[in-house]
Amino acid sequence: MYSKVIRQNGKLLLDINGEKIIPSAYMTYVSERGDYEIFKKSGYKLFFGCIQMGDTFLNFSDKILFGENEYDFSPLDELMKRMVGRSNVGEIFIMLRINLNAPKWWLEKYPEEVMCDQSGKKWMQSPCSDKWRETCVKFLQTLKEYCDEKGYSAYIAGWHLAGLNTEEWYIPEFGDTYYDFSPVGKRAFERYLRVKYKDENGLKCAYSGTFKSFEEVKIPSVDERNVFSLSGKNRDSESERLVIDYYEFCGECVADTLIYLANKAKEILNNHLVVGVFYGYVTVLAARNGHTGIQRVIDCPSIDFFASPYAYVNSRQGAYDWYYHGATKSVAKSGKLWFMEADIRTFLSKPLPECFPKAVKNKTKEEIKRYYLPVWFGPKTEEMSVYHVTKAFGKALCSGNAFWWFDMWGGWYNTDKLVLHMKNLRELYEKSYMTGGEKSAEIAVLVDEKMSVYAHIDLFYSLVSEQFTKLGFVGAPYDIYLFKDIEKYDFSGYKTILFISPLDISCEQAEKINVLKNGGRSLLFSGNACLYSGNKKPVSGFKTDKDNSDKCGYNTIIEEFGDYRVLYNGERSFESGEVRWAHEMAGGHIFSDEGDIIYSDKRYVVWTAVKEGLRTLKIPCGKKASFLIGDKQPVFAGNTISAFFNEEETAILELY
Repeated sequence: MYSKVIRQNGKLLLDINGEKIIPSAYMTYVSERGDYEIFKKSGYKLFFGCIQMGDTFLNFSDKILFGENEYDFSPLDELMKRMVGRSNVGEIFIMLRINLNAPKWWLEKYPEEVMCDQSGKKWMQSPCSDKWRETCVKFLQTLKEYCDEKGYSAYIAGWHLAGLNTEEWYIPEFGDTYYDFSPVGKRAFERYLRVKYKDENGLKCAYSGTFKSFEEVKIPSVDERNVFSLSGKNRDSESERLVIDYYEFCGECVADTLIYLANKAKEILNNHLVVGVFYGYVTVLAARNGHTGIQRVIDCPSIDFFASPYAYVNSRQGAYDWYYHGATKSVAKSGKLWFMEADIRTFLSKPLPECFPKAVKNKTKEEIKRYYLPVWFGPKTEEMSVYHVTKAFGKALCSGNAFWWFDMWGGWYNTDKLVLHMKNLRELYEKSYMTGGEKSAEIAVLVDEKMSVYAHIDLFYSLVSEQFTKLGFVGAPYDIYLFKDIEKYDFSGYKTILFISPLDISCEQAEKINVLKNGGRSLLFSGNACLYSGNKKPVSGFKTDKDNSDKCGYNTIIEEFGDYRVLYNGERSFESGEVRWAHEMAGGHIFSDEGDIIYSDKRYVVWTAVKEGLRTLKIPCGKKASFLIGDKQPVFAGNTISAFFNEEETAILELY
């Protein structure tokens, strides 16, 4: 068996044993409730399945590692039996998600390797622990040998490495619970500073003599982490150097862990299979959660795909765009897949404790109670469920991303109508790959993944997460990049470019931005742009600091420069109306002036109505459109299409 990511017709897909596999898949946590055979009959060939090295996650399956060199792979046997079913080799392919969190017995045996908060309360293994990493490698080696022996390797096309909180490789911080004050965490931070500052003179200079040696450096306290000297919003780069260094270290530590494990996994797999991770959630997670090392993980040749769910906006209400967790365009440019975990609730979704009580066995009443929160329930009707499934699919379709239907506890999609609909969606997805189609986004959004190292958590949510919620109502598609991509890629094909709070813009980056000041383009800057570089004036080119809000109806500074314009707001994210105005001024196409959620590429338009009633869509000049999904009686007038929609209803149109 071998697998790799390849590019065809401008899109990324999988080559498995020489067969081109469209990256649409199905998975569930609860294999005994999985609808594998139904999805096989619907044409799906790719399936994800889960096993757990330990038992600190929910009990979807039993742990495999019982002691030093003591393994029981019966949970894998049960999983493979259910997933393979009557399928022959080559008829289906399995991506094995491997939860690498340490078992409870391991945490008790190696307490010095366990993360703890300021009070000493322990959580799970530290990502800095070499002992845990060694345990993971031994487990993966044994897993591969067992799969070879049992014949499972003939079906397994890749490994998906998972771990830390919710398997998504992030470090939680909430209330007064801040990590990591463990001995292993402190030693790792000390090693990081030795690499960064090289010697004690460098350390003394950076910290103005506060620390005379690396051994004296401490983990910043909860109180220290909550100090923001610059207007209560940003950190002072000198007096708050310890916290800045520590949060940078968090990202580097998690990135180091993923790179190490991926490299080892590739060696074990003889470089024959793809390896992926959950990581890079720069639109939803701040630096304290450890996802700021995304560029290094993208650059790692041993990592072939990334994964994340759609954002949980307003508990997944359908009248909102469930935006991407990360810079998916940056990942695609690097030749790597981003799998969207389409954990779309339906009218069949029920609380986990009722579907599979074993999963919450030994959990506290408070822990069980959380599975009755609104976020775990889907819409009340089958028809509304179809709308939500279509929207999630449409976003992946138009952005060229991979996806899997995540039937969390099983049975979420098991009705004749939903099964047939998801079969039709897969066929449309395959058609899009076979015929190609370039991206049509005219808006680029650049996220500074290091911004949250310096910014207050409320400021991060205001400038970053809220910005993506608002972008969903602009009425035009957009691409997400990391800010440093301004150095690597040509952005001249975009009419509107939004820079989300880039705090430190080098002179070289400023020159790259200056190259884009033409063609009627709109450049938007939010937050304290250039706070740490002093390049604000050369980047913005502002002649005055006057408020020109009358131009678009918002309290935003706007300067017109003949052949381009700059918009700046240092207090908040841009409203959807501001971005829409700026894009129209730049000559960009707006599909919906009414705030409807729009995804599109050169061939398809996915249209979700945020309100019930007659809705209108504008088609690009020279194009016509027909409805592929959505029972409509449209009225065509020039380049507009009007049709009656229910609230949250989603239709897919084909452009020609």
